[in-house]
Amino acid sequence: MSPKWCDFAVFNSKSRHYKRGKLKDVTAQKGKTSTARVSRAEAIERFLEVTISLLSTKPFPDISIQEIAEAAGLNHGYVFRYFGTRLDLFEAVTVEIAKRARAQVEAEAEKRKKISSDLVTLDLSLLATGQQLTQLRMRVVMYLISCGVDAKRFGEESKKNILLFADYFETLGMTRRMAEATAVRSSALIFTNNFMSEAFGLTEQDVQDGLKLSLNEIARATETQNALGWDA
Repeated sequence: MSPKWCDFAVFNSKSRHYKRGKLKDVTAQKGKTSTARVSRAEAIERFLEVTISLLSTKPFPDISIQEIAEAAGLNHGYVFRYFGTRLDLFEAVTVEIAKRARAQVEAEAEKRKKISSDLVTLDLSLLATGQQLTQLRMRVVMYLISCGVDAKRFGEESKKNILLFADYFETLGMTRRMAEATAVRSSALIFTNNFMSEAFGLTEQDVQDGLKLSLNEIARATETQNALGWDA
């Protein structure tokens, strides 16, 4: 069962004004909600954009559907129609953020592919591209998991990001298996550095040593994949 704090009031009022099939404007008199009709695509885009902005600036449990709707200039009934619950909206946001992060990484990777291979630096800087978005996504994911959402629901988008890094490592001469293993390890390392270093009691020196070790292994990828029999 979800923790009570995950079930923060959907509205900033005591009763639900939404009825299935009807989008009653309960805030129009206050000038907060537009009565103009908008397309499904536009409504979804507005809600995603506003929710991402709020998640970037406020504690997650404090964000209500009513606040999101008012910020989007739409009736809160649209949230139920297009997403479902508040947590369903947050989950949709994790997918959108993942797509935006991948777009940033893909753009950077394309730039690097145009550089002569002997000038490409073997480092983890590509994984840092889109890191701000990735960090926000992972915070939302962890919040949703703590609220009882099945962690498996986030696996597909997370794996897409990892495979994108694997594609880049493959362009550096790694076999596909080695590239994917390196992407998994590097992603796990960055996640630990960003979210779990204090919980693991890691010092800044511990983090830097881990990064240096990973860089050394990337530089010696050919030797490692041959030793493991991953050279095919």
